[in-house]
Amino acid sequence: MAAPKRYTLEQRKVMFQLYMEGLKPAAISRACSEGIGSVEPFQPPRRTVHDIVSQMEAEAESDARAPADIDELDDFAERTTKRIEAILTIHVAQLERKLRRGRALTSEELKTLGMAQKMSHDIQKSSRRQGINASRVMAHRRNGHEESEGELERLVRKHQREPGNERREPG
Repeated sequence: MAAPKRYTLEQRKVMFQLYMEGLKPAAISRACSEGIGSVEPFQPPRRTVHDIVSQMEAEAESDARAPADIDELDDFAERTTKRIEAILTIHVAQLERKLRRGRALTSEELKTLGMAQKMSHDIQKSSRRQGINASRVMAHRRNGHEESEGELERLVRKHQREPGNERREPG
């Protein structure tokens, strides 16, 4: 549980308003000690003012980037999913090239592969719920033919069969 906030929401809003008007934290601290509008005088340290207004600015920027309606949210989710799929595909291709050259995967690469496999599974599962078969889309991207298992699952299985590799699920 977070510690209770020392300054009220009204005090924080006053500090942020002054910051947005161009005042520096030291000037805001002095202004607060004199009292502003209906807010009683209080004496926040300059560093505290900086921390509070920085946090509020970051929250305001985050709110500004948030999609305004459900259609924008759907578009954002679809774009993000496509980006993640592209990153996973590139990473898997790099690991496949390494295996084709006869090199073994490091424990860190196996761990990353396990995380990628879980993410891919989650994306495909989510896509199926939305009526999109992500594995078919990915398969069409790969030379136009379908595979019965996902690319990541096939790569993990292939690596596990190689001599000297442990028989364990990554992740």
